[in-house]
Amino acid sequence: MRAGFLPLPVYEADPASCLHLVRAGRATSLCRATFPPTSGIVTVPLAPPELSWRHVIGWAPHSLAWGLADEVVGHAKAVHADAAALNPAYATWLRRRTRSAP
Repeated sequence: MRAGFLPLPVYEADPASCLHLVRAGRATSLCRATFPPTSGIVTVPLAPPELSWRHVIGWAPHSLAWGLADEVVGHAKAVHADAAALNPAYATWLRRRTRSAP
């Protein structure tokens, strides 16, 4: 809306219906950067990126999980990297961002 564009009508839908509306050319949708390539759908990064998702992993301080926390976080980062690599637009954006980071 700040850019002077308001799509009408505005839909609120479950994921399957949302994908159908986008494929049919009836809607655009926000999606996570790790959204995999999908037939009939093109993903493009927002410029500048206005949205972010935060992933949180929690555990009780004195539980058995406490000793595995670093390993679990490492696995989560690896899985995210694998998912990011599946989306060419996101992978390119990440490479550009990494190169321009101070």
